[in-house]
Amino acid sequence: MAGEFRPGPESTPAWYSTWYAGLGDPIYVSVDDGVNGQELWRSDGTPAGTALVIDLQPGSQSSFPTALAALGGELLFFGQDPIGRALWATDGTAAGTREVLRTPSFAGGLAPAIASTLTFWVTDATGADVLWATDGTTVGTQSIATFDPNGTSPTPSPMARPGATRLLFAGDDVLGIELWGTDGTAAGTQPVADIGIVDSDPQGFIRLGRQVLFTADDGLLGAELWSVDLSTLGDYAAEVYGLGCAGTGGVEPEIGLVGEPRVSAAAPYDIVATAARPSAAAALLVGVDRARLPLGGGCGLRLAPPLVALPTATDGSGRAAITLPQSAALIGQQIVFPYGIADPARAFAGIALTPGLEVVGG
Repeated sequence: MAGEFRPGPESTPAWYSTWYAGLGDPIYVSVDDGVNGQELWRSDGTPAGTALVIDLQPGSQSSFPTALAALGGELLFFGQDPIGRALWATDGTAAGTREVLRTPSFAGGLAPAIASTLTFWVTDATGADVLWATDGTTVGTQSIATFDPNGTSPTPSPMARPGATRLLFAGDDVLGIELWGTDGTAAGTQPVADIGIVDSDPQGFIRLGRQVLFTADDGLLGAELWSVDLSTLGDYAAEVYGLGCAGTGGVEPEIGLVGEPRVSAAAPYDIVATAARPSAAAALLVGVDRARLPLGGGCGLRLAPPLVALPTATDGSGRAAITLPQSAALIGQQIVFPYGIADPARAFAGIALTPGLEVVGG
């Protein structure tokens, strides 16, 4: 057991818990321990490392922390203190918890981070839905767009990040409830498509390769499946998927992206392997589609042939990197990569493998 929030036989109500695990070692939870009300806790997975972060509402009253999200090494969340509701930031300690923005009674929906910015909705006193962006500081928190000024729409739309640099959502303005995108700035918040005769109400965004799929109602055929290309959004995608094959010490090497695979970026980008066997021969394997070719022991090769192998080697820290150039020919194209690293501790052919990395150029 990692931690007992309510000592004795009484269970902690599951509906009082909102888990979050995005800052590395600590896991944060909004939970009612039966003494302090529902407050923010942190845990490293052990009873000794599980503790209350801060009691925003002293005594048994609850602050109801919600919408927990990571940004710049801190955790941001909404919570209620004796004054009212606010957006807070914390480093995991009571002394390191500070107010970012005092908000109305409805504010929430911290969206996935874009670079160093989180976005969220606030319903103002007139009922309008106002889109805000924050860098985690009070001075860096500002409204960027207003929707539904008459307060006639349902709850503000959830936001999704199917690619790397833009959020998609249903925005209600003079066009009705239609498809919008934002990069977290006022200038970068724009309509993407006017689909419906009245309201198309786009929702359920999910990326499949270069396409973002969603449902929308054009007013003629009812709610159907629609798609928009990442290149139309001016976006790219990079996603790690699957499991690799562990090497020395049972450690699975990791794969990642440094830079942006899109033509508008001035510099090339790197595909990087880390936590691999130091000073070992390696190769970046390049293909065009995901796959899982079983290699035994529960691991597999995460791309489908045909493939190309680009030779390299890890340094003394177990890191390898191959630099790839920007190319207009790769806009909207899907490429998948795992690294293979020579490692005698790996029983199958002496090769440890990273998970796969899918990249769609922008």
